[in-house]
Amino acid sequence: MPGLEPTETVNFYRLVKPVLDERCADCHRQAGKGPDMSYGSLRKYMSGYAGDLGSLWGAARSGGSRTVPGQLGARAAELYTGGYLTGQSALCPGKVKLSGQELHRLTLWLDLNCNELGAYHDVAAQKRGELVRPELE
Repeated sequence: MPGLEPTETVNFYRLVKPVLDERCADCHRQAGKGPDMSYGSLRKYMSGYAGDLGSLWGAARSGGSRTVPGQLGARAAELYTGGYLTGQSALCPGKVKLSGQELHRLTLWLDLNCNELGAYHDVAAQKRGELVRPELE
């Protein structure tokens, strides 16, 4: 994907935040409502697993040790189903104009469990949008 390395971890600050800052942040600031485009402010619009496989957040439901198609990821996340990414929401009707590549970045992130960070170290660097590879040894 343009702007990303060929192999890197899924990271909110590199994959998603640049799109939200470019396409959504100004309108939200002007309107003074809705999420401020920080990871924490978007949490209620996501859907995924946290910690052990029995711990879910968002609207998702699990089918035992596996997920049920359509019940996790983009298809279950209000960020996608609520029309926020397609300009169909009441908050920003017709205002959101994501390119196919931008929509792909956000749905990929939603489908891959909405990770905030891609590694367990150098958190500040990751939050600045820098590429941090996991330490594998």
